[in-house]
Amino acid sequence: MGVPVSLFRSVVLFVLIAAGPAAAVDALRLSLGSVHGPQWSAGGVVVTVSGLQTGAPALQVQAARVRLPGLGQSVTHLRLTCTQLHWDASRIQCRQGTFTATSPELPAPLSGGVAFDYRQASASLAVSLRHVAFAGGALTLEAHLSRTSWRADLRGTGLQAGKVLSQLQRHGLMKGYTGKGAVDLQLQVGGSGAQPGTLRLQARTHGVDFSNASGTRAGQDLNIDASAELTREGTGWAVHTALHARKGQVYDDPLYLEVPDRPIALQAHGRWEPTRKRLRVAGFRWEHPGVVDARGSAELALGKTPSLTALDLRVVQARLAGLYTNYVQPWALGTLGGDLDHVAGSLHGHVNYRNGALQSVDMHLADVSVHDKQGRFGLKGLAGDLDWGRDDVQRRSDFSWRSGSLYRIPLGPAKIALQSRGMRFSLHEAARIPVLDGDLLIDKATIEDAGTPHMAWDFTGVLTPVSLQAFTKAVGWMPLSGELSGVIPDVSYRNGVLTVGGVLLVRVFGGDITMRDVTMERPFGLVPRLQANIRVDRINLDTLTRTFSFGSIQGLLSGHVRNLHMVDWQPVSFDAAFATPPDDHTRHRISQKALNTLSNIGGGGVGGVLSRGFLRLFQDFPYDRLGISCRLHDGICDMNGVAPAKQGGYYIVKGRFLPPRVDVIGHAHEVDWNTLVQQLKAATRGHGPTVR
Repeated sequence: MGVPVSLFRSVVLFVLIAAGPAAAVDALRLSLGSVHGPQWSAGGVVVTVSGLQTGAPALQVQAARVRLPGLGQSVTHLRLTCTQLHWDASRIQCRQGTFTATSPELPAPLSGGVAFDYRQASASLAVSLRHVAFAGGALTLEAHLSRTSWRADLRGTGLQAGKVLSQLQRHGLMKGYTGKGAVDLQLQVGGSGAQPGTLRLQARTHGVDFSNASGTRAGQDLNIDASAELTREGTGWAVHTALHARKGQVYDDPLYLEVPDRPIALQAHGRWEPTRKRLRVAGFRWEHPGVVDARGSAELALGKTPSLTALDLRVVQARLAGLYTNYVQPWALGTLGGDLDHVAGSLHGHVNYRNGALQSVDMHLADVSVHDKQGRFGLKGLAGDLDWGRDDVQRRSDFSWRSGSLYRIPLGPAKIALQSRGMRFSLHEAARIPVLDGDLLIDKATIEDAGTPHMAWDFTGVLTPVSLQAFTKAVGWMPLSGELSGVIPDVSYRNGVLTVGGVLLVRVFGGDITMRDVTMERPFGLVPRLQANIRVDRINLDTLTRTFSFGSIQGLLSGHVRNLHMVDWQPVSFDAAFATPPDDHTRHRISQKALNTLSNIGGGGVGGVLSRGFLRLFQDFPYDRLGISCRLHDGICDMNGVAPAKQGGYYIVKGRFLPPRVDVIGHAHEVDWNTLVQQLKAATRGHGPTVR
């Protein structure tokens, strides 16, 4: 059974008074065993008073272990020596002394200067520890204990970050982290029992570097001021925090932040509930100069897997260039928004998140510009208001832009009015979007589950005539004449696949091109996949060939491309055939240059049979039929023509029976696809071989 503190102080005072200057003894030793008070306890206590005859009394207190309020572990082997001791019936005061102590939680013994002042009437004790070496720096402790309360003020200066981390790891915190640099801190703790009731922490870092073992979290040259204040309220704590990052860089995979010229600041207050492991942030403000100023409230569950359960965010102002680079792009890598090479503009508004999902967004955009590095899309001068809620209330959002692009095709200025109800968006009214020198008229458009992995959309529209010359120039193709127009049937997007319902019609070169069964997987992904069946009906070859340096051909051409499969816009398989239609009664003529070009297609494997001599005097020749087919698989094109040739091979151009007759016969049935493409490119650029 331990000695109560009231008895302990009475005995010590009695010994000191009894051993005053008139006493005949020079030293007294008192073994008290265990001693306890309302705020502390000690075991193996021995009190020694010496120097009584010399007039310079000294006090020595030894304790095998001491447990103070707020500490999880005991201090052991405490030895306190006071060389300037003063006492009377009401007070024991040590003006100067030294102490040493150890602890299982400390890497080395503690030692330093000590002073204390005990007052009998109030049963209060004030203790001061100074110049205590710790973690490469120095500690100072001021502590005050009374019958009903206690408080302690611990200051650390010049502490080495690496050694502080090692100390935290002894308590199971920050495992695997290493660091360097210096830290100053001040910890103020107070209470009225064994557990603290208030806690205030202030810390300042000086050029601190840190990283974890996996490299997913790191900091460099960090100069940060941080503070936290916790006050016990019932079973929880009221919390106030502040942080000012003055310099340095922080990486927390995937986020990377570099402190600008002005500090990044965070202020927050709320309530921490340890039993529920829940932090309610009643209010916070995040200021990243030149990037974002945001305020709001939040709730976090801080169990084994921390999660955000609620967020009410008001964005006072955000500049999109910095917002995208610092906060959006790291999370968007590998998605449509993860590869933008230009972002500009600003926004402000309000966002509400609850129960694991967005509940409402009210956002104003101003002069926003975005451009995809791969040229898939872009917008300039985007402005408008987004008003959306998960509830069943109908809302309207309006947007406009000055210009844009979709797969390098320029878009003109446009306005879009949307209405939304829950997770469904639709056009409030028909929209007109200028496309090159034509217009895309959208009659109907809907979006379901917007912003989720299950997002789906549909639209129908009409494309008014667009100059093919402008279109081909925009996409970097060989310039073509004519117009591109047609009805865009029901286009839908589900589960990452875009599907064109019905028939997509394009009128070009005096004929029709129809596309059916069009599907595209991941249309805006890194490697889109396209499948389609294409029908070509009665294309005017004269109009087509005059567009290229191919030579002149008169007549019509029909054909198909079945089971077209493209990956990243490159064909990997198809079954294509083009030929003179059976009912073509137009004039059939082909120039000598066109004959020579066709005779050389196929990398030398397709040979031309062209009579020499007087036929060289003719500029063009009549023909009966022409055509060519290719079934592409595994990079090889299985070639054929309009009919088998008597002398072997197949007819690419079959001449008329009456002279002058000319045939082009192919003999190679398998041709490397890349070689064939290069030959076609050379032919259309006018670099084909010369007829001799």
